[in-house]
Amino acid sequence: MLYGRVLVPPAVVTELNHERTPSVVREWLLYTEIVKIWLDIPDTAVKQLAEDGEDLSRAALEALAVDAYRMNRISGYQLCQLLDIPSRHDFDGFLKRHGVPLEDSVDDFERESTTSARLWQKRQAERSAAPNRDRRPE
Repeated sequence: MLYGRVLVPPAVVTELNHERTPSVVREWLLYTEIVKIWLDIPDTAVKQLAEDGEDLSRAALEALAVDAYRMNRISGYQLCQLLDIPSRHDFDGFLKRHGVPLEDSVDDFERESTTSARLWQKRQAERSAAPNRDRRPE
């Protein structure tokens, strides 16, 4: 691949999607599947919008994604995909850092309760069997 990343302004994308644009160009646009958004932000506001050393582009993407999640426009799975969040634990931490309450359903609590009860019973059975295994003949 000659270029790993090509930035195409929205007006150019619109023009390239014209019906008379060669099909190979329109197919390339579909292949890229990434929309780039430019924001004009005054320098005075940049420091207020991102913490020292924080990537403002990443902060904007996270804010947009969190808002979409809060509005139920995207799922937790989609949020993780969009932001490369690798695990449920990391996802929960991300939501906490952004002030988003966890939305566990009654089914989630019942499933976790059932799992906890099963694991507790298994552990009790292991503990009661342990003295018999470790016991030495007299």
